[in-house]
Amino acid sequence: MEHIPLSENHRRSISAAILMIEKLILEIETLLVHPAIGSMYNVIEDIETKGEFDQSIKLIEEIKAYVSILKEKYQLTPDTTRLRWFIEVRKTKIWEILGNIRSGKMKRYGAFPAEYIAEFDQDMRKLQALTERL
Repeated sequence: MEHIPLSENHRRSISAAILMIEKLILEIETLLVHPAIGSMYNVIEDIETKGEFDQSIKLIEEIKAYVSILKEKYQLTPDTTRLRWFIEVRKTKIWEILGNIRSGKMKRYGAFPAEYIAEFDQDMRKLQALTERL
């Protein structure tokens, strides 16, 4: 296979885009193969027939193989991430989300029931404390 020479800036940009595509494809594959893996609040209904499932899996494998070809063709470098960094970034996002759903910040959606404020805020603090221990 002939390598196509690109500048470092182009390779970095294309690598980032391909990485996101790969992550999305892997997410689709996970949902197809393991529909039970997910969230209590995002239930995935299994609407695919056996033929549709098989075709989707085949296309995912084809996409993954083509991504591998593109990696070599354009001399793209893989993204290396330390697991601890990955976890810390997600913990920060969780902290931000939990900070935005305290009872006091929920005013924009109407008055939060006064009798539940303390309990709700305690529940959110506990969830935050649990995630901080990750």
